[in-house]
Amino acid sequence: MILVGSHAINYHLPGFRKKPRDWDLIATEQEAQAIALLAEHELEGSNHSVAFRMKDGAIVDIEIIQPGTAADDLYWLPGTPFTVVDTDIGRVLIPPLDVLYTLKLSHRYLKDS
Repeated sequence: MILVGSHAINYHLPGFRKKPRDWDLIATEQEAQAIALLAEHELEGSNHSVAFRMKDGAIVDIEIIQPGTAADDLYWLPGTPFTVVDTDIGRVLIPPLDVLYTLKLSHRYLKDS
């Protein structure tokens, strides 16, 4: 699972943002199913995403990796120096700050299109 969003940014820049209540992940179908086992209940989702409310009230938003998508490219990107971190939701990979910035800009572009 790849952690993106505010939790990932706070890993690189502690205190940059207040502690977020949600987790943003890019994950395989199998990884999402593992999170589902820990969740209190499933929230709305789509073909390519799912969200869960955890027992502590946190929301976990997961983009399910689909072949040929940017998420798929990132997940299998060779040479990316991910950092492995154990978190409240399990072991995650955190991309470098420049990759997180690129993801943020791409999402902003898609929202404005």
